[in-house]
Amino acid sequence: MNNLSLRNILIVLGALIAGLIILGIISTVLTQIVPLAIVAIVAFVLGRLSVNVNLLDVARNAISSATTAATTPAEKPAAKPKTAKPASPQKDPLPKTDQLPQTDRLDTAKSNMIDTESEPKPLEDFVIKSEAEVLAEAKQREEEISHQKAAADDVAAALEERRRRLLGGQSDED
Repeated sequence: MNNLSLRNILIVLGALIAGLIILGIISTVLTQIVPLAIVAIVAFVLGRLSVNVNLLDVARNAISSATTAATTPAEKPAAKPKTAKPASPQKDPLPKTDQLPQTDRLDTAKSNMIDTESEPKPLEDFVIKSEAEVLAEAKQREEEISHQKAAADDVAAALEERRRRLLGGQSDED
């Protein structure tokens, strides 16, 4: 009889240990893995939904709507009287797009693109060179590069070049 009760106690003890291990695994899954899986699924879905959304525009719209909602007509500051015009009035290149309807935004963007594309930029430093001038300049640059490579190999010439640069073309005799 004594062996039978010891056997029953060991079976119950083993079942209890197995149950605790299973509960530990379930607890780990519920507290660690499930929340991470939920976050991953939500992030994936939000990422796919926000592909065509500019988050900076959303933030700007949210800020501007929050500030307009926060200020009531009584709280708005009084208009400042203009005493003198500024010396050079600067035109804002882009109007505030959060205050325009969607169709006006598109029209404004198109007109800005057309305006910027139609104005050619002046070419002040552009000089058309002949083929002989281009070849002569290329030959001169090749010679400068070959002298620099030769000077890098020659230590004495490198020291002399450095001395010449540091003295600004002055000789030691001056």
